[in-house]
Amino acid sequence: MMEKEYRMLVGGAWRSSNRSLPVVNPFNGKTVAAVALASESDLESAVQTSQQAFEQTRRLPSHRRAEILRKVAEGILTRRDELAMAITLEAGKPITDARMEVNRAANTF
Repeated sequence: MMEKEYRMLVGGAWRSSNRSLPVVNPFNGKTVAAVALASESDLESAVQTSQQAFEQTRRLPSHRRAEILRKVAEGILTRRDELAMAITLEAGKPITDARMEVNRAANTF
C-alpha cells in the first residue's frame, strides 16, 4: 500500500516539496505517510499570509469570529473518524482515545 503524501497549505494554495518527512506508526514501525518539508521561501510566505489574515480577522466583530470558529468545529466533527484514524496511526493511540481528542479539539471553539 502506498503511503499518503501530505502537501503544505500556504496562503490558500497547496504546495509540494522536493523533501519530505516520513510519519512512522510507533506501534508497528510502519511508515504511514509523508509530509512535505517547508523551504525558507515557504516559511516566509506562510508568515506573510498569516500576518495579512490577522490584520483582516482582527477587525471582524466578535460574533463574526465566533461564527467562523463554529464552522471550523463543525468541519472537524464532520471528519472526526478520518482525523481520529490519522491520530491513531501517527501516535499509536487507541482509536477511542483519538476520537475523544478530536471531540475535545472541536469543543475548544
